[in-house]
Amino acid sequence: MSTLFTVFSLDDDPVFNEILAAVLKKFGVSAQCFSKVATFRTRLRASLPNLILIDLNLEDGIQSYDLIQEIRKQYGTVTPILVVSGESEPKLIAHAIECGANDYILKPLNRELFASKLLTYIESVELLDVKMGFPAAAAGGMKATLSLGAQVLEVDELGIRLVSPHLLAKNSMVTLKSDLFFSWAGKPRTIFTLVTDTWIEGNDGFFGAYCEFDPTDEELGVQVRTWLSQKT
Repeated sequence: MSTLFTVFSLDDDPVFNEILAAVLKKFGVSAQCFSKVATFRTRLRASLPNLILIDLNLEDGIQSYDLIQEIRKQYGTVTPILVVSGESEPKLIAHAIECGANDYILKPLNRELFASKLLTYIESVELLDVKMGFPAAAAGGMKATLSLGAQVLEVDELGIRLVSPHLLAKNSMVTLKSDLFFSWAGKPRTIFTLVTDTWIEGNDGFFGAYCEFDPTDEELGVQVRTWLSQKT
């Protein structure tokens, strides 16, 4: 089978690069691993990969946060960026996401979690078959729903501001359910949103997210404006 997806990884640890390349190869993904920022930048100028992995603790004087912002400024937001770190400090992870990263992966790599993260952005036969202990799905696949708790902080005409113990990745689609939406519509309903901004909320390990409403949902727009006018 030919490889369809390419991942660029920037990490100054040669041992980690070898492990990462071997794991990605088993996932049916081609990995190009770089230990120097200059080489990494040159390769990016030649062609963009399907996904980028960047270590948060580079040792050649370059701030990973600055590099993420540089990539976003030069190449836009099409290519997902995942930060890799042995640090689980929420503030560090949140700052990387604020700078333009989509998600994070902790070292040492957990194969199942790593595969799950990758499947959010790319697909391969190997990843979909999940050669890591997951049972194969029936032909055609099986739908699954992951429910995460969150608290509504604020609503405006464009979207909704949430706080949650769970980090919602930027540019991910999220379906929201709440009793609040019942009061808008007079009946149960779900709302489809796009996560456009994330941040760390307070000092208790909670994350904030701003979720934009579907602009094509005209009925929702009317309901939100009506509800907001009643609150003023």
